[in-house]
Amino acid sequence: MNSLTRLLGLGLLAGLLGYGAMFYFGTQEHRGIVNQNYPELAWLRVEFDLSDEEFSKISELHYAYQPQCEEMCELVASKNGELVLLMGAETRDETVRNQLFDDVVQIKARCHRMMLSHFYEVSREMDSDQRQRYLSWVLAESSAGHESLIGGHDQH
Repeated sequence: MNSLTRLLGLGLLAGLLGYGAMFYFGTQEHRGIVNQNYPELAWLRVEFDLSDEEFSKISELHYAYQPQCEEMCELVASKNGELVLLMGAETRDETVRNQLFDDVVQIKARCHRMMLSHFYEVSREMDSDQRQRYLSWVLAESSAGHESLIGGHDQH
């Protein structure tokens, strides 16, 4: 019985060591990405096979655009909130309601223009094959997130 217990213990230990080694080596690439600069853009680097220079420029563009994007998101959310409150208040003043709706539409249009400009700016840092594939993908994705006038501003 003693040798059977030892054998089972060694088997369990070998299994645990094997699992640990497989996990360590299997996640090595992902752990390396997390430790790089700009880990949230790592998928872009891999997906579009970006060189170090391309990735560096695109990362700079991304971080320069991010505060503008956040500001527009806050503005859109604020105006959407005002519009929803106004619509729920059964306001009879159609002029106020229409003006606020027009404001929401104009802000979203400005936001969409800024976002598209950013996408094209990023694409100019890629070679022509990458550029076409990136633009096809990002334009389809951004359009899907901006179909609704109220809401739908969360996918960029």
